[in-house]
Amino acid sequence: MPQVILAKIGEYLLIALALVIGTAYFVHKQDAAAFQTEKLQAVAAEHDLYVAKAAEADRIAGELEAEKSRSHDVYHTIETQVPKFIDRPVYTNVCIDDDGLLNINAALSGRLPQGSGSASATVPGASAPSR
Repeated sequence: MPQVILAKIGEYLLIALALVIGTAYFVHKQDAAAFQTEKLQAVAAEHDLYVAKAAEADRIAGELEAEKSRSHDVYHTIETQVPKFIDRPVYTNVCIDDDGLLNINAALSGRLPQGSGSASATVPGASAPSR
């Protein structure tokens, strides 16, 4: 009889051990599922935060571009030209002898050059009608 009792105790111990292992496995599975659920919720919350920040950045960029287009400066180059009056022409690049220079100066002053052979001593100006 003692052997039957020992056999029965061994059976009960095996059943208890199987129940403990099964319960541990079931609890572990539930903990793993809860961990995965928490992890997915954290990733979803992080994604929502990223989407919100991206939307805010897009809004700010749009406002910046609108402000930039409103305050765009256009530069125009304005060129001014100062009138230059020449009182006396200077002939620096033309080789003229003394007689030619006298004739040019006489013509500029309104007199006929010497030795022109004309009877009139003055050159007709703008007031005198031409023939």
